[in-house]
Amino acid sequence: MIYQFEPRNIFLIKLEFSREPELPENLQLEIQAQGKVFWDAYPTRFQAKMRIRTTPSAPFSFKMEAVGLFDYTGTDPEEGKKLIPEYLNNYGFPLLWSSYLPVIKGIAANMDINALTLPLISRFSLDPKELLNLAEPPTESNKE
Repeated sequence: MIYQFEPRNIFLIKLEFSREPELPENLQLEIQAQGKVFWDAYPTRFQAKMRIRTTPSAPFSFKMEAVGLFDYTGTDPEEGKKLIPEYLNNYGFPLLWSSYLPVIKGIAANMDINALTLPLISRFSLDPKELLNLAEPPTESNKE
């Protein structure tokens, strides 16, 4: 499928790391992802925020937040809006993740974690209803 969205910019908002002095030889990380869409400038543009983190109790953990700005290039904004979750799961969020994966690996290497294996996630499975339910325009009560 050809989507009528074009990535405009991506930004790293937050990157946090923690490490215990002793790490297991085979470090296994569980990665959790969340997404949120903001509609302020739709139909011409929308903003998608992605959070990825490891389980906080892991001996090495990180938390990353990134934002992507995407332009809508189609002619039917309502139809385009329906395709945003699918587009983000297939292209938008993998783009954000893969853009900052080398940064995460580089910082981990500087923390003496050289054999860190993180997946190259080619498709996310975030629930479209959850993405869209969280996607109300920001107000004073729901701004983060």
